[in-house]
Amino acid sequence: HIKESNPSTQVKVFDSYIKKTNIDTFLEKMDIVIECTDDIMTKYLVNDYCHLKNIPLVYGAIYKYDGYISLFENQEQSSIHLRDIFPKPNLEIPSCSDVGVFPTIAGIIGLFQANEALKYILDIGENLQGQLLSYNALNNSQLKLKLKKNFHKSIKEIYSSSSYQTKLCNTSREISWMEVQADQETYQLVSILKDNEHQDISLDVLRVDMDSIINNQYDWSTLTKTPVFYCLSGQRSAKVVSHLQEYFPDLVVFSLAGGLKKVID
Repeated sequence: HIKESNPSTQVKVFDSYIKKTNIDTFLEKMDIVIECTDDIMTKYLVNDYCHLKNIPLVYGAIYKYDGYISLFENQEQSSIHLRDIFPKPNLEIPSCSDVGVFPTIAGIIGLFQANEALKYILDIGENLQGQLLSYNALNNSQLKLKLKKNFHKSIKEIYSSSSYQTKLCNTSREISWMEVQADQETYQLVSILKDNEHQDISLDVLRVDMDSIINNQYDWSTLTKTPVFYCLSGQRSAKVVSHLQEYFPDLVVFSLAGGLKKVID
């Protein structure tokens, strides 16, 4: 639709999740970023990256009937950014899929963000730098809050020490075969299948006996990639992931959804 309306416009699409390991591919050398994600850790990842790279960021967030917009210019270390408003992620806030969101608020806030980007690029009007605009869709009320510099910790240190991944407790994390293939530099496939069951599904598959994992005999810190365990159907690998989450809460691991059968079917 964009190319039909504007044939001279170049559009580049990335069909994968943005994360710390690939954010350079998405955002490096951008002139401005409009952040429209619905994941709290991704918002902080994009905020911190843009601040370090001096990339202007148009911030937007929605919750139930309310929306919030601001412009973080990021031209110097003293520039106001997301952490000056909310110093650290609040993982207790439910997502839109959990609590629901008024359908039109997403479009309204998106247009506000596009408007801020255009004003900044064209250098016209008054932008929301140093301000947070709050909008309520039920009564059309708007409120502007003046922001000040509150956060003085090193973003560089935070960025280097953070994974920006949400820690899930007692929940088996699954990942699809398509996601693994799309980002092979990030994931290490680990087969827990017995000899008579095993099949390689890539050129780089690590084989680890399931019993040694359950007995905590394997040192996962030696891996440079995020482990993705697979079995025949995904049931055993889900158990492995649940076990590792219980004993090593900081370890990021995944179970391959559907297992080997899903890949070869």
